Amino acid sequence: MEKAIADVEAYKAGRSPYLRDNFYSDKVIEAKIVDALEYDVPLERIISRLSNDNQVRGFSIDEKTSYLTSIIKSSKEIQELLSE
Repeated sequence: MEKAIADVEAYKAGRSPYLRDNFYSDKVIEAKIVDALEYDVPLERIISRLSNDNQVRGFSIDEKTSYLTSIIKSSKEIQELLSE
């Protein structure tokens, strides 16, 4: 209940463009990407699939792709898997 109240207050205060924050955390997205890479799924396909997921932050596919790319670039674990 506290989470719902905090989401509404953040929305009303203009700190969040979303009324409810039902998005994956950065760690969850990183884990999804790592799992897919470990199964040899091409990175482009991973980004494409996650960009169409409504629980990834962003209004458009381009925003979601940009968000995913920033997570990929900042994750040491993902970078290690990509360099193998």
